[in-house]
Amino acid sequence: MQRGDDPNRNKSRDRLLRRIEAAFGGVRLGGGRSLHQVDAMDDYEEDDVVAKARELDTEVRWQDVSDDKLVRFAGALPFLDAEGFRFYFPRFMTFALRHPDSDSAAPDTAIYWSDMDARPGDQRRLLTEEQKAVIRAFAAFHAD
Repeated sequence: MQRGDDPNRNKSRDRLLRRIEAAFGGVRLGGGRSLHQVDAMDDYEEDDVVAKARELDTEVRWQDVSDDKLVRFAGALPFLDAEGFRFYFPRFMTFALRHPDSDSAAPDTAIYWSDMDARPGDQRRLLTEEQKAVIRAFAAFHAD
């Protein structure tokens, strides 16, 4: 039996997806950095170009970020501020759970950044205890 065919693992994955939605469901980007902004920053663009790049990210809810967009910006996590991290990380986790065999770096990036102890940083300062617990559960799911 392949890993994706394990009924118990599938049930655990589905429970974890529901927990992510419950913990992060209402999170909005607010004034946080968007994916296009961090891409522009990574390209050393001027401040006005970085600010304008925000207009390319029209999603109000993290759930609306497309798979294609997430794949394109799979390396964005290290450049996000605390608001951006809180907004985009649940989408990275749900992508990793739904597409574990993706050729994209997005699942591996999500797993790497889910280690709350190894990468505590300022990006996590806005997370609630419930959100931190869900991220730890995501990390434990992938540690199996």
